[in-house]
Amino acid sequence: MSFVLAHPFISAFVATELAGQYQQAQAQRQTAKYNARVAEMQAEAIRRQGKLQQYRLKRAKRRMLGKQRALYAKAGLSLEGTPLEVLADTAAQYDLDLATSRYNTEVGARSSLYEADYQRYAGKQAYRAGLLGMGETLLTAGLAMKSFLPKSGGTIIGGRGGKFTGMQMTPYGTAPTWSPF
Repeated sequence: MSFVLAHPFISAFVATELAGQYQQAQAQRQTAKYNARVAEMQAEAIRRQGKLQQYRLKRAKRRMLGKQRALYAKAGLSLEGTPLEVLADTAAQYDLDLATSRYNTEVGARSSLYEADYQRYAGKQAYRAGLLGMGETLLTAGLAMKSFLPKSGGTIIGGRGGKFTGMQMTPYGTAPTWSPF
């Protein structure tokens, strides 16, 4: 097979390979962007769920303290001494539960936001790796095409005699030129 015939096949293969690498890089970047958005939405959902849980804890605290006050009043006890300490301890327990809920909510939300940042970074890196892969393909193809070129003073692949004199542009790209002398 002569260089002129091999060149279009190699060019078509390289073009197909480059298109595939570019599409893969684009797909990886788009997938990472989507995953980042999902992680951001998850962070927002965690925060909403945390606010709801905190709202419920506040309501439960008010209900429990009201119930305790009512029971003490029904029993004829004043809110001094031990009954007051029980009310204070109950309030402190609910406040601790509320603080724990806030902390867990923020940790969960930040974890999801860090995941979103990582996904964006991974998408950029995958895209860059795809572009580098395209460059590697071009370099490898260039070296492969070089093997089809005749050595100066040798014969052209395909059996024709003559000297290699350079390259010229053709409709298929570049082709070697030679002189019969």
